[in-house]
Amino acid sequence: MRSALAARLGISESAVRVITPDVGGGFGQKIPLYREELATAAASRLLGRPVRWIETRRENLLAALHAREDIVDVRAAVKSDGTLLGLDVKILTDFGAYAYFPANYMARVIGMMVPGAYRLRDYRYAITAVLTNKCPAGPYRAPMLICSWVTEGTIDAIARALELDPIEVRRQNMLTESDLPYTTAGGMIYRSVYPRDTLERALAAFDYKNRRQEQALARAAGRIAGIGVATYVEPNTYGSEFYKTAGIPGSGHDAAIIRIEPSGAVAAQIGIVSQGQGHLTTVAQALADELTVPIEKVRVQSGDTAAAPYGMGTRGARGGVVSVGAVLGAARVLKQKLLRIAAHLLEAPLEDLELVDGSIRVRGAPTSGMTIAQLAQKAYFAPTELPTGIEPGLDATHAFDPPPLTFSSGTHICQVEIDPETGGLMIPRYTIVEDCGRMLNPRVVEGQLHGATAQGIGGALLEEIVYDADGQNRCATLLDYAIPTAALMPSFEVEHLERFDPNTPLGMKGMAEGGVMGASAAISNAVADALAPLGVAAGRQPFTARRLAEALREARR
Repeated sequence: MRSALAARLGISESAVRVITPDVGGGFGQKIPLYREELATAAASRLLGRPVRWIETRRENLLAALHAREDIVDVRAAVKSDGTLLGLDVKILTDFGAYAYFPANYMARVIGMMVPGAYRLRDYRYAITAVLTNKCPAGPYRAPMLICSWVTEGTIDAIARALELDPIEVRRQNMLTESDLPYTTAGGMIYRSVYPRDTLERALAAFDYKNRRQEQALARAAGRIAGIGVATYVEPNTYGSEFYKTAGIPGSGHDAAIIRIEPSGAVAAQIGIVSQGQGHLTTVAQALADELTVPIEKVRVQSGDTAAAPYGMGTRGARGGVVSVGAVLGAARVLKQKLLRIAAHLLEAPLEDLELVDGSIRVRGAPTSGMTIAQLAQKAYFAPTELPTGIEPGLDATHAFDPPPLTFSSGTHICQVEIDPETGGLMIPRYTIVEDCGRMLNPRVVEGQLHGATAQGIGGALLEEIVYDADGQNRCATLLDYAIPTAALMPSFEVEHLERFDPNTPLGMKGMAEGGVMGASAAISNAVADALAPLGVAAGRQPFTARRLAEALREARR
């Protein structure tokens, strides 16, 4: 934000200060610099006084970035046993009046991710971005969302066409651990991703076999019931090498500044600005563990360009990996400095020292040691007692550039039941099994899953921008634009796998977008499964009650 404002105002970056307090949510819409933000800053400079712009909900629904208007045509080549031989995918995507956010970035990720969790050698895709007289399109949590529905919907369509069990078709084609490392047809390399494990665990947790038997009884009683399964692979982290390989200008690094105060307290500034993901908490946990100090002695801050290091921001489920990677790098620099100071003051070999419970001790001599606070006092107030070549103070800055991509995975399975008269849809049961590597804070992970899955359900069942024949947006208030409420949400049953990624700090992977991917496809597949015996196709989201009721009435006619 600071760099973009400075460049467009023609001033140096040091003349711009951006302060970001707690932000309720971003979901991609806050990534670009908006015209209103630039106009506000320019007006303030022109008038020589503070200027405030407060966006209303109506303005946001009318003029902020929209997303996910795609028309997709899929052709699949398969064997009679359900083996997937090839995919030919054509995507027509509406980008609105102009490309506010780089179209090649969004399209490239979509094209690369269509193969998803499956073995696929022959694959061709064509994406056409069309400019129309609508609001510009932009990134929305899981911009590759369409991939999960396209791929998982295709697997289900294959099963229906060949009268096979959709789970067996998945097992026939899905990657397993023995396939790793695996180079996908989209050119990405999977090294630490285990979709088959999440599928099998989810089937057991959902009690899939018995649920299918219950579904058969429900159908025999005249109810419209469906079960949807979706397994996804979620790309995340997006290091600088990814952007270079994809031909997209940009960087994927982030940075942190760590300082150990004379009191022994630890202060950190990170470049990532949280939008509800809990970065300050998880970063503090990682920092406290690395320096073996109580978490109460750690304070993490962000959101002020006057203090924070330069960072590339949170997007693409990368915030946890890059922020923790940056603080751990800085903390390890300070750890080595503490060890060198302690070795000098304790007159002990460096290799005999260890950091335990906030103190550096000599192995085998637990009474011989110094606390971090004692060493900090020396570092700040007794520089003449420090070893040669050691500067006073205890602060370090570290920039971390993650791997090009990490991949998490998960499986969503849900039941739906549709009212034949109103088209109203209920979700009696919803099971999620996900793998995001090491979880630093399981509550934060589950919160991200709940929120992302709710967004996926909202997109599949409710949310739609409707323009009239004159190009007017008919959904510019929350009376017209439907969002999911608590009444619609099922009680999510969540289980976790922790398969560590060896290429990231602590084995972490991103995971904030997977819930959207899984929900969109699982709900869509469940609706398609419910309607298939009636001869009703389910090919267009959102599956609103009105749209479902009209389709059912047409089928009865």
